Amino acid sequence: MHFLLRKQAVYIILVATLFPFLSFAQGRIGMVKGTIADSIGNKPLASASINVLDAKDSSLVSFGRSRDNGTFEIGKLSTGDFILMVSYTGFEKTAKPFSISTNEPLKDFGTIGLAGNSSLEGVTVFAAPVTIKGDTVEFNAASFKVAKPNAVVEDLLKRLPGVEVDKDGNIKANGQDVRRVLVDGKEFFGTDAKLATRNLQADMVNKVQVFERKSDQSQFTGFDDGNTEPTINLTLKEDKRNGVFGRVTGGAGTDERYKGSANINKFSKGEQMSFIGQANNINEQGFSLTDALSFSGAAGGAGRGGGGGGAPGVAIQGFGGSGGQGITATQAAGLNYNNFKNKKLDFTSSYFFNGTQLKNEFLTRRETAVSDTFQIYQEPGTSGRNNYNHRVNFGLDWKIDSFNSIRITPSFSYQTTESFTNKTFATQGIKGGLLSNGLNKSSSTTDGYNLNVNALYRHSFRRKGRTFSAELRVGNSQSDATG
Repeated sequence: MHFLLRKQAVYIILVATLFPFLSFAQGRIGMVKGTIADSIGNKPLASASINVLDAKDSSLVSFGRSRDNGTFEIGKLSTGDFILMVSYTGFEKTAKPFSISTNEPLKDFGTIGLAGNSSLEGVTVFAAPVTIKGDTVEFNAASFKVAKPNAVVEDLLKRLPGVEVDKDGNIKANGQDVRRVLVDGKEFFGTDAKLATRNLQADMVNKVQVFERKSDQSQFTGFDDGNTEPTINLTLKEDKRNGVFGRVTGGAGTDERYKGSANINKFSKGEQMSFIGQANNINEQGFSLTDALSFSGAAGGAGRGGGGGGAPGVAIQGFGGSGGQGITATQAAGLNYNNFKNKKLDFTSSYFFNGTQLKNEFLTRRETAVSDTFQIYQEPGTSGRNNYNHRVNFGLDWKIDSFNSIRITPSFSYQTTESFTNKTFATQGIKGGLLSNGLNKSSSTTDGYNLNVNALYRHSFRRKGRTFSAELRVGNSQSDATG
């Protein structure tokens, strides 16, 4: 009897444990499928964009595209009511409601015929949340609402399926790191993606395009050289492409904390100008920290490079050996200017400065009792690191004639870093008498620069498919340190 009761209890525990997982699995068993074709010639349409929306609020549930033979399947749908949205370039978009239930988990639409755009009278026009064009996934920003006011592009990206943004603002698209964000296809402060995602307002954006950007040489020749870079392009709304707009924010709090930022844009046809600035002491940065210097600060490093001064064996510490990471004050300002009024000449440029000052106060206290001996060791101290960085980027794309063009992209960065650690230590006996004390001070100053120039010459022959290109890369860097 007791055995049967125990056996039943085990069954009850197992069922109670597995029930949520079984319910979840049963709740996502739905699938919708079909074939997309031309309604007139019944020709299959490959790479048509398929969106599944929740019928309640039109939020995106899943998306995909049709295969080469026009078929599609989207699974892992929960039970409920949905809308299937289908779009294809040159054809009318269509929307079809459907439901998934436990009794009918599969919805097969058979062949969905799309009509050409020639007859638009009486057709309801809508924007699909996701459109797939070749290897580019395009998100309609209006379909992904951001909750907070004055949201920036980073808040919008967090809402997009397949795009991840971590707490530091680093972006991944389909599992790959994204380090370049373009604005209407143009460079925005070089390759620092955070300057776009953390400073531009989300309500400026019309579309977000995610794609693999090919190298300049590959784009010209048409041959894939394997050098691709995950890239996001932000296409702006029409009313944001002309005029002056931006935002200025500020605030202050207790403990002398403050925050201020500004983003001002002046866009016109063939010209883009943006200014960004910020200052705060709350550990907030709207840019990527770069470390162009390779000075590690290890023991024995004093006097290395062109600095000199300081005896060998001095340990140079950047942040000190105790406590947390401290408080960072930040200042930043930058200007981005692009000019593409001349169809033969495309010019991009940007300058950006940032400074950070980190201060960390720490205290180490240790009490030691051995037999009848009692000692108290205390070590208060302060450490810090000041970093100042200047970055300049240019881009010049000159189409000499219909057969020849030159692209030149120079970049320059200069950085100065100052690190210090000051601490005292003292050991007292049981009666408060001083047994030993001392002082430890270390500091280092490091500066350096990086200069890179890339030049690409391209020539197209009259015979289609034949091209010639030559690329030249020149670089120089130097760093000096004193410890």
